[in-house]
Amino acid sequence: MPLLRERRIDFALLTEPIEDVDVVNEELYSYRMGLVVSRSDPLAQRKSVHLAELKDYYFVCNNSSPDQRDSIFDICSRAGFRPRLRMECDDADLIGEAVSRGLGISFVTKRRFRENNVEDPNRPWRKDTAFVEVEDDFCVRTIRIAYLRGAYHTACEQNFLRGLRAHFAEE
Repeated sequence: MPLLRERRIDFALLTEPIEDVDVVNEELYSYRMGLVVSRSDPLAQRKSVHLAELKDYYFVCNNSSPDQRDSIFDICSRAGFRPRLRMECDDADLIGEAVSRGLGISFVTKRRFRENNVEDPNRPWRKDTAFVEVEDDFCVRTIRIAYLRGAYHTACEQNFLRGLRAHFAEE
């Protein structure tokens, strides 16, 4: 990564490691992707599913960043299909409500589902969604921090790294 080598940045948060002997790729956190589905969908009765089983489903896609959208296409292609998108938006509430109404399914982490699925009188649709784990190993994502091996880090940068490690150790 040229920005690290040129010292224009000190750290990079990544999902894929940088293949360079001069770069440290430190794993911070791994999580398994899952799905939010409508409680009226037969999938809601299952604890887990293989992604290839979902090739005929419509997906509701979070397009708040190209990385999120691209990762959906990457994950689905690893399962042997191209996702059929019913809707794309960058609003989690709109995605959740669309899923609750059976317009499609959407990728989400278990943590994000729990955080967003608390009862809220302004979001009654939340009770109409369920979480289903995706069993495929390629649906595990790892968050890494990369930095130059042997690079000097200021006290502020060292505190940043310690805080980041502590935050993800609590996960």
